[in-house]
Amino acid sequence: MTRSTGTTPLSAIAHRLRSFFSSDIWRNAAFRRVWGAHTLSEFGSAVTVLALPLTAILTLDASPVQMSVLTTALFLPNLLFSLFVGPLVDRRQRRSLMIWMDIGRALLLLSIPVAALSGILQIEQLYVVAFLIGALSLVFDMAATAYLPALVKREHLIDANSKLEVSRSSASVTGPGVGAVIQVLTAPIAIAIDAASYLVSAALLLGIRSPEPSPNVSRERTNVLADIREGVRVVMTTPVLRALAGTTATFNFFDNMIGALYILFLTRELDLDPVTIGLLMAVGSVTAIGGSLFAAAISERFPLGPTIIAAFVSLSLASLVAPLVFGPHWVIVGLLIFARFFAALGGTVYNINQLSLRQAITPPDILGRVSASNRFLIWGPIPVGALLGGFLAETIGLRETMLAAALFAILGILWLLMSPVPKLRTVSQMEDAV
Repeated sequence: MTRSTGTTPLSAIAHRLRSFFSSDIWRNAAFRRVWGAHTLSEFGSAVTVLALPLTAILTLDASPVQMSVLTTALFLPNLLFSLFVGPLVDRRQRRSLMIWMDIGRALLLLSIPVAALSGILQIEQLYVVAFLIGALSLVFDMAATAYLPALVKREHLIDANSKLEVSRSSASVTGPGVGAVIQVLTAPIAIAIDAASYLVSAALLLGIRSPEPSPNVSRERTNVLADIREGVRVVMTTPVLRALAGTTATFNFFDNMIGALYILFLTRELDLDPVTIGLLMAVGSVTAIGGSLFAAAISERFPLGPTIIAAFVSLSLASLVAPLVFGPHWVIVGLLIFARFFAALGGTVYNINQLSLRQAITPPDILGRVSASNRFLIWGPIPVGALLGGFLAETIGLRETMLAAALFAILGILWLLMSPVPKLRTVSQMEDAV
């Protein structure tokens, strides 16, 4: 009998880690700073992802409707302002926008521990902070999406986005530690950590010396509404962009009916403590790191279109687990870990590939407007879904609302199946799509 010489999972992971750190993209000093800023910001945000809703639940005893309003406030700027941010990003230096958005978010977050220590924290303040954080994050994200292709070559976009996704996923692995911090310091104080991370992020971006292409000054005199129409037209008339937007928008609407209620469901229905909730977040994030490391390799080995579809199937089916979970505590935690595994894996691979595809096939001079139109279409439904989820939960119950939303979220795959995406093998096939 001969011994197998096949590659083991551990050796494959070790190989991908070596590839991650030896990639040529690390020679790009500007990308290193963007990656560092992104990483620090994500580690801080990992705190707020738990601390903000737990502040509402544990400190202010928020109801399901109040939790849905909090989520709605965070995502409402995408519905109100996305289309107007696109022309702004195309007319301004994108790095400067990112720096000012970091500073603004830091100051907003610091207001929460200040109010908590002063004994004047109210749910209304959380609504306002969430809304303004959402607005500044909208501008930052749009600027960052349009800025990245100016720093790296088209063929390196999947690699670059994979490394940024590794940072996000690695940050979320701090979940158990975040839960412990929240229990020791209280949620409002823990939010100050996120504020500090935004300030360091701004400092790193400030140090970038690579010249950024100047914005088209002539666009200052064009009609903003005409710019908005152009961005929407490109998304809606390009089959691949339209399908990706439709799929993601459908999923986001129903998934955020679940998301607005998820931590409330874990704490009140399943009686889980902050540390256990942090563990669940971390488990999913470990999986997301794997998805991020292997995203480029997956796109090289498998056709791009089928990979995007398979990733969406994994993501959407995982949403069914939480509302169906029951039994002893260890069974509940085990099933939730199972769901987080497949949701994180599918979501990571889907996001990296669809974002890289969108960046690659969109001309740089309209990328801000196209990204903003896409953001409006896919993030705009989030506050509506979150708000609807809260009212349905108080009418028919938390578990019932989450189950119905998970079933409808799966329908997003129809957009992909009725588009050119299933036949798409590589990004290069779509170079002339716009």
